[in-house]
Amino acid sequence: MDGLGAVAILDSLAACCRGDPALTGMAAQLQKKQQLASIRSSVPYNVQDKFRATPKVPCSPVSRRFGVSPEKISMLKEKCNSMFCTKSGQTSKPKLTNGDILTALIWISVTRAKQASSPTIPKGTLSTLSCLVEIRSILYPKLGTYIGNAMMTTQCVLPTQSTSRKTTDPIADISFIHEVALEIRNEIRSITTEQATRYVSHINTLDDWSSFQAQWAELFVSSIRHFDLYGLKFGSVLGPVANFDLPDPRISGMCWVMPARPVSGGARKMPLWELRIVLEEPVMECLKREPLFCWEPLFCWASDISQTIDHTSSLCPDHPATPSIFLYHGFIDQNWWAWQSADPDNRLYQLSGYTTESEPSTGWVDVTLDYSNLTSYKIIPDAPIEQVTSNKVRWKSGISNPFSAILPEIPRDETASVF
Repeated sequence: MDGLGAVAILDSLAACCRGDPALTGMAAQLQKKQQLASIRSSVPYNVQDKFRATPKVPCSPVSRRFGVSPEKISMLKEKCNSMFCTKSGQTSKPKLTNGDILTALIWISVTRAKQASSPTIPKGTLSTLSCLVEIRSILYPKLGTYIGNAMMTTQCVLPTQSTSRKTTDPIADISFIHEVALEIRNEIRSITTEQATRYVSHINTLDDWSSFQAQWAELFVSSIRHFDLYGLKFGSVLGPVANFDLPDPRISGMCWVMPARPVSGGARKMPLWELRIVLEEPVMECLKREPLFCWEPLFCWASDISQTIDHTSSLCPDHPATPSIFLYHGFIDQNWWAWQSADPDNRLYQLSGYTTESEPSTGWVDVTLDYSNLTSYKIIPDAPIEQVTSNKVRWKSGISNPFSAILPEIPRDETASVF
């Protein structure tokens, strides 16, 4: 079964735990299976394999989870959809989705990571991508909650030479992201009702299903982002879903876009794009340092002051202990200091946000100057915000780090390394 079939099983299990009627039954599933098996088309399915055979090499892939800010993807989508694509003398404005943009970003970043891990890749090498497309809603009549497998794959090809980074500024990649995302979108659109019908008909007429095998792509992307797994309720004993993950398959080149978590207040309005990626270890290490993958526009982090802080495109530095794709704290501090120092009398005391990352049972608590939970993890005594930010004389005299006002015993270079 595919992902949507697994979700139907989980949904039925949740209904069982709640004591609710079953969402589907054997009779309904048998009817859908017979419907699928009876599909025939008078037009043969044209099997086109764009992928070249690649040598099988031993590998030891690793599986890692990543998070991409929704603001980053939304910004890139807005920029890409503002571009006009001209092909064969026709000009059109494509409607790319967030998923198209994310898939393009992943594909470009993984291809560059492979190039970085193997600099001797010959010129003319092709990078290949397959996106899994669910066809229950494409076939007619629709298959609804069929729990079997009803998937087709797209075939996208990209010359690795075209992905070579010509600059360290990710902003310069926007036009390339647009081009790649457009190819992905066009391939997905090519799977029409007629195409899906021919595909299923072709499989139904095969005597040996194993004879129908497409070449394995270098990267497979499957999105279960819109599956409402966190909305499932498993009764009064088990309750709602706390966390969801996929078994560690160690199949190199697989990428899943995980289900969206619910957004529970706070500054973030959209859920993170969570990824589960499986790559060979050297490629994974290069992916963690790939500038386009790591880059975050600054306003994604400080939305309240996005109009006054410079929208810089600097890259996050490499940090061996943090396999994250977000900007690192030191970079945020640097920009925050530049913003505050422009008007210290007012901006020094402007605070926004809550005292906790998740909502307490008693409700959200706004942070104030007397919030006393600024901890240094026993490096120095904890201090409230007011004590850290109140020494205007030392601030204006050139001390760039306000913490140094309460750290006279720590040398300046050590202070910088701590904060």
